[in-house]
Amino acid sequence: MSINKQLLKAQLYLRDGSYLKAIEILDKYLKNSPTDYSALMLRGEAFLRNEQFELALIDYAKIVESDNKNILALNNFSLALIRCNKPHEAKEIIQYVHELEPDNFAGFINLGNIHQALGEHHEAVNSAMRAVEINPKSPVAYLNLGSALGSLGQTEASKQAILMASYLNPNDVITKINIAQMEEKLGNYYEAKLMYEEILNLKNISPLESNLVKYYLSYTYLCLGELAKAWSYYDYGFAGILPNNAIRSPRKFNQPQWNGNFAESKTILIWREQGLGDEILFSSCLNDVHDLDLKIIFECDPRLVDIFQRTYPKFTVRKESFKEDFYSPHNDFELNIAIGSLPKYFRNNIKNFEKQPAIWKPLPEYVNNIRAKLEAHRNKTLIGICWRSSLLAVDRNLHYTVLRDWEALLCNPSYQFVNLLHGDCEAEISEVEQLFGIHILRWTDIDLKNDLEMVLALVTELDFVVSIGSAVSVIAAAGGVKTSVLVQESWVQLGHPEKYHWFPNVVPFVSKVNEHVGINIGKLANYISENITKKILNNN
Repeated sequence: MSINKQLLKAQLYLRDGSYLKAIEILDKYLKNSPTDYSALMLRGEAFLRNEQFELALIDYAKIVESDNKNILALNNFSLALIRCNKPHEAKEIIQYVHELEPDNFAGFINLGNIHQALGEHHEAVNSAMRAVEINPKSPVAYLNLGSALGSLGQTEASKQAILMASYLNPNDVITKINIAQMEEKLGNYYEAKLMYEEILNLKNISPLESNLVKYYLSYTYLCLGELAKAWSYYDYGFAGILPNNAIRSPRKFNQPQWNGNFAESKTILIWREQGLGDEILFSSCLNDVHDLDLKIIFECDPRLVDIFQRTYPKFTVRKESFKEDFYSPHNDFELNIAIGSLPKYFRNNIKNFEKQPAIWKPLPEYVNNIRAKLEAHRNKTLIGICWRSSLLAVDRNLHYTVLRDWEALLCNPSYQFVNLLHGDCEAEISEVEQLFGIHILRWTDIDLKNDLEMVLALVTELDFVVSIGSAVSVIAAAGGVKTSVLVQESWVQLGHPEKYHWFPNVVPFVSKVNEHVGINIGKLANYISENITKKILNNN
């Protein structure tokens, strides 16, 4: 077989989605012709499509090193960098591409994805708009525009852009996925479910696209309360085709995943994923694991190591750690499982949530410190408050409030408020103190971000904690504190917005999708007042 026929055969396998076969042919060919850059380009593309992004990076780096003006190789190099979670390096490559070719369409598509990964949503819209200007008939350009507009909360404009992409390419699977996502963002979960399930049955869907749909569908099932289906698909959240801001974790393991065998004799690593709030939410399953006779190493946020070790003494608890390539530096376990995958084995239906999670206990010396600070204020009901995140983002404004919004609660003279928000909030607190004639307790010697032992001691000495959906709300919940949260309808409610199943001491006040969480502050204030009245009556 001639060399050209080998490359042609590899191209055909690529087109048919047989990436491993294409790679096998190209591996053999490149052993004899290691500097054939057309073959390297083909193999790099095959690696990209087969989610072998580090290997794609190597091939494209070789091409770019030899020909630093190869626009196609540079664009694909940047795409591989994005997939390897290196958006800053990818951005530098695309900036160079636009120096060479200012109107390069693929460059603006990639640049939009990079801006999205970096949370630069306005810049992502600008890049997507430029791509549309360059090629107004490209469905990909409109898809990128729809995604960027959606991140800015411009739901209707996002929907129109995605519908334009569908008009230009009605059979495209990714476009159909985006339309289903839009229905879910609008709170139309049943319609989204039907769309996703229909997409899974399409003949032209690739295995990678199928994985993507299953992951998105897992959230839809959770919103509808179909838990067994949801958790069975949730592990597809590690698929490399996912956008960087959607993937559950970039961590990798040579050890296989634990399959839920409750009689397993091998050592299992349970590891944290996503943010602090999700880690604590899913940690409500750890009590189930602790009751089993299993050898467990648990890797968590460094700030929680001692708390988790006290709560689960049979575990070996340590801070999470991984190398630059996202593999573990440890080799003292034989199986692994992400903490977010535990519900698949322990929370397959709502009744499973009736088992009470272990309550976090603060250290006595920390409690004594806090009690001394609060002693002079015990004549009032002590309420901890967190009204926003320390990191404000346009796409999350509906989930946050400003402190002035809390007037219905703050102006009650029977309450003493305690600040639980870390970060720069002093100006906002001072403004409200002057506006409402109140005083909100806070202390400069308490690090609300990093000293979670002190945060736990603080919240457990309060009568109530009221918060938006934040890490502090789940710390209070894990500490057994009466907690009320202002949240938007989402998968966390598991199809039952009237109840917070993860922690029984939490009362949710749920607003509709795309409705500001602050709409329920009045209801929350009334709830707190009624419960305090009941407490006084019961004590008498």
